[in-house]
Amino acid sequence: MKACLIGEKLSHSYSKEIHEFMHLEYDSIEVKREELEAFLKDSPYEGFNVTIPYKQDVIKYLDEIDKDAKEIGAVNTIIKKNGKLYGYNTDLFGLELGLKRIGASLKGKNVLILGTGGASKTAYYLSMKNGAKSVNLVSRSGELTYTNVYSFSDTNVIINTTPNGMYPHINDKSLLDLSKFPSITHVYDLIYNPLSTELLLDAKKLNIPSDNGLYMLVAQALKAEELWNVNKDNPVSDVKTINRVYRYIRLKKANIILEGMPGSGKSTVGRLLSKRLSKDYVDVDAVITSRIGMSITDYITKNGEKAFRDVESEVIKELSLKNSLIIALGGGSILREENRKCLRKNGIIVYVKRDNEKLSKRDRPISQAEGIDKIYKERRAIYESFMDFSVDNNTMVNDAVDEIYQKLNTL
Repeated sequence: MKACLIGEKLSHSYSKEIHEFMHLEYDSIEVKREELEAFLKDSPYEGFNVTIPYKQDVIKYLDEIDKDAKEIGAVNTIIKKNGKLYGYNTDLFGLELGLKRIGASLKGKNVLILGTGGASKTAYYLSMKNGAKSVNLVSRSGELTYTNVYSFSDTNVIINTTPNGMYPHINDKSLLDLSKFPSITHVYDLIYNPLSTELLLDAKKLNIPSDNGLYMLVAQALKAEELWNVNKDNPVSDVKTINRVYRYIRLKKANIILEGMPGSGKSTVGRLLSKRLSKDYVDVDAVITSRIGMSITDYITKNGEKAFRDVESEVIKELSLKNSLIIALGGGSILREENRKCLRKNGIIVYVKRDNEKLSKRDRPISQAEGIDKIYKERRAIYESFMDFSVDNNTMVNDAVDEIYQKLNTL
């Protein structure tokens, strides 16, 4: 069985890694709109996944279409058999599981769907099927826009189906001000690269249960494999298998961000962890030193701490566009909110802790000037509020690395 993903631009996609993890021969192929019909009919592939912007366009080329996909008006999975094309919508299965995972029920709820493309049709269909009280679609033009949408302040569930904030435009601002929806209970963003869009960061700040579309992506992918009869005698769309693949992909793609006081051992932990996880290691201070062409001590002496922090923010913004990295931060990297927001986009944050009396001051001008205890008192609350979890690094560094590895595999 040979399958592929087709779409207009696919640099954001994780589908290839998912299917290859399941031992399926799978490619990602960017296809122009005028080439769609010929590619579907003449290419050697027997299975297709379809993504933005072709989920509706492919329908006219199909010989048969599944009942749900027909009612939705969007197809994301195609089987080619005996020269005929059969269309399905496995996004429906994935979205339902994704919403269930965060405890979002649609029954009797007021649902707001951002976008009017193929994915929005799946969200609309699922909302109506599950008994939503009302469903409204928002677009940049039309009757309901991002300007007048706040009249629906009684919205309970928001589902984003637009590409707003998707890689490489991860710093796009959120389409909505969530604080203007006092009745909101859940937010779901179909984007999975980055792991946290501005919309999801805003939801987290407001303590609204939310999630990205990675779980949905994995679930729909495994459902597609069942339709392709890849695992005919061993169905793979059970929750146990979905969870296993989801954890693998999330850990593979996420940046592991090491924060903590200067001298807490972040660099040593990072180098060892990069070998354990087969991720590239990046030291933010080392990148800064290379960029400014001198030591950080000399740069601060010459230009002041603010100038140093400005360079640090530039480096962090650039690194946040990437994934699959181990990133060791400088001790004060988390002081600026803009840095924390960038790092959170694709990051799992690990607070590396070491007792103050064991912290090194060597080549650390700010620690020498201000004193370790004073700096710790100022930063502790930020470290703790920003982290996903902490690890003690007071004894053997390998023990800290082992603990991080174990905790990452339970997230």
